[in-house]
Amino acid sequence: MRQAASELLGVLGLSVPVAVVGTALYTSGSVSHRISEHAAEISRLSQSEDAA
Repeated sequence: MRQAASELLGVLGLSVPVAVVGTALYTSGSVSHRISEHAAEISRLSQSEDAA
């Protein structure tokens, strides 16, 4: 019983850094995508203002 509990704690301990890295990658990708969309929209609006 003790060995199973320590094995489960080891697996849990290893999964936490993986989850943190995954969260960081997801967040940075999401922010990068949103910034790219925002820059494209600003560019589109600037072009439409210049044309008018």
